[in-house]
Amino acid sequence: MNKKQIFIVDDNKDIREGLAIFLENDYQVFCFCDGSEVWTEMNGKNHLPNLLITDWEMPKMDGINLIELVKSKFSTPVIMISGCSPDYCPADCFIKKPFDCFSLLGEIERLVGKQPF
Repeated sequence: MNKKQIFIVDDNKDIREGLAIFLENDYQVFCFCDGSEVWTEMNGKNHLPNLLITDWEMPKMDGINLIELVKSKFSTPVIMISGCSPDYCPADCFIKKPFDCFSLLGEIERLVGKQPF
């Protein structure tokens, strides 16, 4: 069975790894430490996930800029997770840190549950 792919972007290694461990049984997870790294993967290599989960504040490219780029070119749904509450958030879903993993899982299933592989 093919697993749907999720890209996790967060400069906090513990959050990246914790989310990857939580999701890896049901999804194929790829982790990135900043927005520019994942944008290169998506735009440069045309490797598109079924869902992008991103932090807001990161070095090189923040989550807001990343989401705007992704939304301008692709239809990939995006969840933003952050300890800050932005006034503007172009993501499909915003979840404030700290968050409950099962609430996040519900949003993931809502956004990618009906997508084809």
